[in-house]
Amino acid sequence: MRETGKALNNGRQKTDDRYFSQQAAAITAQLKTKRKSIDKPDLFIAATAVANGLTFDTLNVKHFTHIDKLLLLGK
Repeated sequence: MRETGKALNNGRQKTDDRYFSQQAAAITAQLKTKRKSIDKPDLFIAATAVANGLTFDTLNVKHFTHIDKLLLLGK
């Protein structure tokens, strides 16, 4: 949460949908090389976290562990 507040307070949060879509496409391509997939809602959650350089916390870790650039809390 500390990083989230920092990103928002410094005005560094990215909000461009095109940028998130590009991140989502990159994640999808990376997962395909591992023969993995992810549901669309999870994909865009991960893309948003990656795009903003945020650490992501979830109870559903198994859906997100194969995303290389995603920082998972407690991983």
